[in-house]
Amino acid sequence: MRSKWISGIFLFVLVLVQPVWGKELELEAEPGIAERENGQPTSVYGYGEMHFNSPKGGTNQTDFHRLVIGISHQFNSWISFHSEVDLEHGFAEPYLEYAHLDLELSPALNIRVGSVLVPMGFTNEYHEPPVFFSVERASVDNRIIPTTWPEGGAGFFGNPIPGVRYRVYLISGLDAVGDEDRAEQFCKDGFTAGSGLRGGRCKAAESSSEDYAVAGRLEYTSFPGLQFGISGYRGGADQGKIPGADVTVTMWDVDAQLRYAGFDLQGIYVRATIDDVAALNAAKGFTGSQSVGEEMFGWYVVLGYHLGGMMAEGQDLVPFVRYEQLDTQDKVPAGFTKNLANEQKIITTGVAYYPHERVALKGDYQIFDRENGTTLRQFNLGVGWMF
Repeated sequence: MRSKWISGIFLFVLVLVQPVWGKELELEAEPGIAERENGQPTSVYGYGEMHFNSPKGGTNQTDFHRLVIGISHQFNSWISFHSEVDLEHGFAEPYLEYAHLDLELSPALNIRVGSVLVPMGFTNEYHEPPVFFSVERASVDNRIIPTTWPEGGAGFFGNPIPGVRYRVYLISGLDAVGDEDRAEQFCKDGFTAGSGLRGGRCKAAESSSEDYAVAGRLEYTSFPGLQFGISGYRGGADQGKIPGADVTVTMWDVDAQLRYAGFDLQGIYVRATIDDVAALNAAKGFTGSQSVGEEMFGWYVVLGYHLGGMMAEGQDLVPFVRYEQLDTQDKVPAGFTKNLANEQKIITTGVAYYPHERVALKGDYQIFDRENGTTLRQFNLGVGWMF
């Protein structure tokens, strides 16, 4: 286990010590704050994506994965509202991605209340399809940081000094047990061996709130071409459903994005620990290799190269490669065993074509190498946009 942890940190350090990076990194605005160039108090924005997935030996599938419509309104100079409604899988799974009021008191201290995006990693808050090169999001950003991940709560955000920004929220905790009677897919399964934390997010939809969590993120953006971030999360997750138990999730990550002379490099390392997993397993009836992981980890590095200088004005072509490693059962309680299929190394190679900076046509090929000796391969096509 220690060797896996060290290998991830070592690779991440290699990312950080590359030669001088001089190109300004194109950073998104604070999530949910739309541009109002027309001077109107209300604005509409959104994004969408459709995927074609072709697993080797499996069944091809086309999915209009999501269509998101957002509305923002500026009440006055310091009170604003921001929201997005996500219609997933051809309208089969509609939900509220976020909806919150912002009270902008000063650059250093502002208040946010409502359904907020949990500030973990760099994908959960900024996940519009043109922002990342691959058709599908990384598995680390699916099973360990369960994007897209909103929760109800309140907190603070701001830029206390130039180049430094933060978010910190008090929010509803995850639901490790789940609720099989829920009509929605999210928050139905709770934590599992294979899906990690993903089934525990209730997305502020009648979420159990016996347990709460604190989540925060700090980012540094002053150095040209660099964004460096650290995030942390800690909160209860049994929601009072397991008498005498205290299932608590602690998670942290470190990440960076760098650009220089056409090169685009990103990396993240995330680790999560869960307390009282034996009691959780008993409550869910898990035995043997079904155990929820007491510890989970994941990391990936993405390298792309922008060929925009060889394209017509306003267009870009980015070949890329992503190497990813994760294990949702890095450690299990005594008396349980690991399912080695949950320890994976994933290589994704492909290309993203941008006929416009906010429109992306993508294609990639993935190899999933599992520790149990099985290998899965999949070809993907996708189109995405944002406005």
